[in-house]
Amino acid sequence: MSGRRLGPNRIAVASLLTAALWALPASADEVADFYRGKTITLVVGAGPGGGFDLYARTLSQHMSKHLPGSPNIVLQFMPGAGSITATNYVYKVAPRDGSIFALPSQSVALFQRLESGIRYDAAKMNWLGRMVSATGVLVVWHQAPATTLEEMKNREVIFGAHGKGQDTYFFPQLMNKLLGYKFKTVLGYPGSADVMHALERGETHAYVYIWASLKSRQGAWLNEGKLIPFANYSLETPADRPDLPLVTDLATDPDHKAIFEFFSSIATVGRSFATPPEVPRARVTALRKAFSETMTDPAFLADAKKRKMDIEPMAGEAIQEVIAKTVATPEAVIDKAKAALQ
Repeated sequence: MSGRRLGPNRIAVASLLTAALWALPASADEVADFYRGKTITLVVGAGPGGGFDLYARTLSQHMSKHLPGSPNIVLQFMPGAGSITATNYVYKVAPRDGSIFALPSQSVALFQRLESGIRYDAAKMNWLGRMVSATGVLVVWHQAPATTLEEMKNREVIFGAHGKGQDTYFFPQLMNKLLGYKFKTVLGYPGSADVMHALERGETHAYVYIWASLKSRQGAWLNEGKLIPFANYSLETPADRPDLPLVTDLATDPDHKAIFEFFSSIATVGRSFATPPEVPRARVTALRKAFSETMTDPAFLADAKKRKMDIEPMAGEAIQEVIAKTVATPEAVIDKAKAALQ
């Protein structure tokens, strides 16, 4: 046995290594200890029965087993103001300990730059991941006065919409102001089913619909040619409809293109989940890991298939970047976007 003694530097290094080795399991144990026996609340920024409910409920039924401590996950529905009510609550009121996370609107970052009454900063929330994109399509009824983009330049087409703070209003209005179309928008329809009935009655001609929801709910009409998709809003074309032009690509003016890109970011965000800011890093990491593992869980995927749900996962870190970029959109672009929506 050597009689050499360790110098102060070597002792310090050895101590740090020992501390690190002890810290790793302690961190995992801390997360498991926190979640064991607890109930986590998943705040849903909409009412029960729709697409938000479907995705949040399916996630809640499978994510628990991937979290250390296997906590129970329950849904709390908090509709209002396009999910602004729920996002304000999660950001300002909810505990910042990892016991609450949320499914807000895909427009959460847009609302921050466009709306009043915002009490959150979406870029400071911890984004856990995305279940599916919110790639949207503009669809027209087969008996409408015009069914192609070229025809719509010269004939009035009536869009059914919900309210001025939603994509059902944004895109027809922006295409009128920036691209010269002749769309008329009728506001006040409570949900997509109401607009579908209006299309059948001839009361309206067109609608802005999330592509995944359209395929699952109105697949028969698509197959029969009763609903005709004619454009897509997203940052990328749907893999199963590469023929659909991006609204962003219809713009030639750089400022107009930037405005469409700002609004189209909601498609990438889609059904994404987030915690409040300042949640301990180890718990955020555990939540992101559990979310990611759930997206490849065979039992989860089987349920999603049974429920006709599209699954297009994206990591929380990637969603964090999209949200940050949207929130940081230059003020000049925001001013022009607001003017175009008037």
